[in-house]
Amino acid sequence: MESLDNHDRFYTSSLSVFLLFQLLGDIEVEKKKQILRYLEDLTDSIFDLDTEGLRTQIFMSETCDIEMAIAIKEGMDTVLVDLEREITSLPLLLVRNFFWETK
Repeated sequence: MESLDNHDRFYTSSLSVFLLFQLLGDIEVEKKKQILRYLEDLTDSIFDLDTEGLRTQIFMSETCDIEMAIAIKEGMDTVLVDLEREITSLPLLLVRNFFWETK
């Protein structure tokens, strides 16, 4: 909530949106449209998955997943991940969970 109060800028990727819809399973098209509208309202931009992001992830596969590769490519300073993923800080990107903890 502090980030929202500070008017921090938020971004996501088309891959994150795709994975979210996969997790939700079969839902009505109208509900999907509503969720996408909320995501568009919350975020400044939804980044596409492209060849450069894939190359970055391949070269840094030990420490970097595809979402982190997209964040690095787009010049992000910090990426927030869910609690179930391992948190690894990268030289060009600070990786934190939703409670701002890092390992």
